[in-house]
Amino acid sequence: MASTATIIGWLSARRYQSHTIGVALALTYALATPAWMYARSFFSEPTAAFFLLIAALPLFFTADESRPNRTIYVLAGLATLGALLSKIAVAPAVAVIGLAVFVMSVRDRDWSKLIRWGSGATVAALIFLTYNFLARGSLLSSGYNSSQTGLEIRWDYIITGLHGQFLSSGKSIFLYAPFLLLWPVGVWIERHQRHLTLSLLGIIAAIVFIHTNVIFWHGDGAWGPRYLMLAMPFMVWPLGAVYQRLSTLRTTIRRVVLVPLIVTTLIVQIAGLSINLNAIIIDTRNERARYFEPASSPIVGHWRALWRQLSRDINGVTQPGVTLQGWSYSEGNRETNQQFPRYASTNAAITVTPRGSEYPQLIATYHSCLDPSNQMRIDLALNGDTINSSNPCPPRQIRILLPQQQSHLALHSAGVRIDGLPQHEWYPHLSAAMLSLTVYDAGVTAPIWANPTPPSRMPATPNAMRVWASDIRSGFYDYWWYYLIAVPRSASVTAVVAVIISIIIGLLIGAWSPQIRQTKQHQTDKQ
Repeated sequence: MASTATIIGWLSARRYQSHTIGVALALTYALATPAWMYARSFFSEPTAAFFLLIAALPLFFTADESRPNRTIYVLAGLATLGALLSKIAVAPAVAVIGLAVFVMSVRDRDWSKLIRWGSGATVAALIFLTYNFLARGSLLSSGYNSSQTGLEIRWDYIITGLHGQFLSSGKSIFLYAPFLLLWPVGVWIERHQRHLTLSLLGIIAAIVFIHTNVIFWHGDGAWGPRYLMLAMPFMVWPLGAVYQRLSTLRTTIRRVVLVPLIVTTLIVQIAGLSINLNAIIIDTRNERARYFEPASSPIVGHWRALWRQLSRDINGVTQPGVTLQGWSYSEGNRETNQQFPRYASTNAAITVTPRGSEYPQLIATYHSCLDPSNQMRIDLALNGDTINSSNPCPPRQIRILLPQQQSHLALHSAGVRIDGLPQHEWYPHLSAAMLSLTVYDAGVTAPIWANPTPPSRMPATPNAMRVWASDIRSGFYDYWWYYLIAVPRSASVTAVVAVIISIIIGLLIGAWSPQIRQTKQHQTDKQ
């Protein structure tokens, strides 16, 4: 995301001779589109979009920029390899880029542009075909079955997909990136840049056609129309012309245009960034309702989940009731906010804040039968004083009369490590299993202000990111500091980052070396 935004900013700053527009366009892509959401995911679309943008770089240069940027032309051709390896479905978009470079070479009567770009693309194609043969036993196998290729034209799919990706209440790109409402205006302003405008529209059309001509046009589970992230850099580009035009207008007009878009974008981005998207997808069983009914839109669902989370946390601090610390996820019915059964960590606690008028009574059923040796002891301590130490297997029920002030019931044990837990390890060792917990306060059952599914540790497995991101069954604040545990590094991630950094360094060298040479030549002429 950051690399793509940087390149968009660099290109727009050159195009409009304005660092302000360059920064504005880079921030638009990075912060005002779903790119921010996808930067935290394992999806391949942002990576493929980055390589597509690199491959299309020659289209953004003017006719007299062939010689100074010869290195960039070759790198652009080579970048098609990254695009195809990231997502083979971008092949039609790569073909459109190649056709646009050919037309540009004919227009400028400069075949060196096509030769440089084509040489890089040829090397990329050979490497890709070799990889394809070694990986799949066929040069032309895409890895998709016949029903997934999108090569057989299905107009019913295309109509549904176009409506879904651009106009639906649950997946429209204009809802998830409100600034793109200015995109048609930007295309109209840029109509005089005929070759560039038609080329970008062709790339977008190729991406849209392939990904609407299939039944899974929505690309779920994801935030917004996932497949349009492939076209996002090219859709954002015309906004630079809009920003330039707005800079010449009165401040009042600029505010009327931009302020509503900024406010709407904040509403959408806060919803998307605050709640894990899988929680809403799993809660909304009816896919059609999620795509086409406004009340079931993921944006609305995220705000509902955020409000529930805020209410739960605020009530846990300000209202009487029960809060939990150091517990795994609830194995009860989460849809009805059933908080138990749960497993405790080696140091878990139950905090009870009473109304103050009577002595609350805590009734709980727990056991330590998780230990196959049946040797695990559970220590119970009320406000720091041990009240029981035993091996509760079979299960045991306790009844405790609590004081009229806030009290803490702590459960401590050495715990036992259970290998092979599905999906997650919330804690390295587990101890007591709390089957039920009820606190009666002033004649009523005290509410339990706790999340049925607390955030888990990142599992240290090769597919850690996918496992971690796909098993969140309840909403919570989806911020990195909420997990408190660093994400383990992966060798494959390191390799991909190294390739991207190398390409950026190559682009910078190619961009700055002509300026350095021109500066030296100017100094020589001056002498």
